[in-house]
Amino acid sequence: MLLITLTVGASSETPYIKQNEQSFNVAPKRKEPAQLALAMATRMMWHLYRPFFPWAKGSGGSACNVGEMAKKIEQAGCSNRMLQKLGWVMVKGTQDSPWNTDFNLRPKEELLSELQSLRRAMKKEPQLFIKSIFRSNDDLWVERCQRIITGMDPE
Repeated sequence: MLLITLTVGASSETPYIKQNEQSFNVAPKRKEPAQLALAMATRMMWHLYRPFFPWAKGSGGSACNVGEMAKKIEQAGCSNRMLQKLGWVMVKGTQDSPWNTDFNLRPKEELLSELQSLRRAMKKEPQLFIKSIFRSNDDLWVERCQRIITGMDPE
């Protein structure tokens, strides 16, 4: 998940999932990459360490609960729909924009298997690595992540 976060943050454009669409588009307004990466990492922590965060309204004392934080974080460009399309989570139901309580982190074995696939692609086929992250065969995402590809190119 961290590898995906860093790749998305390094893109020259902010990826965005429009409602009722399956593939990434460019966000109408470029989001600050560091803020987007921080928002994604925060959401990652919510799911990895679920019991340590206040999920119910009013359960965090003076701290915001996860639902309130999610609304604020969405402004940085990281929505539940984005997490779903990046493949971090499994969604209960068929909502296009799932609630925080409607999804769980994918099983550890699946995430580790995906990490191994991404690492292989990163070494052997950088373009395939980028296409796998964005789950798209659109070469535009490869172009937007050219700095990453250039840095991974074995030549």
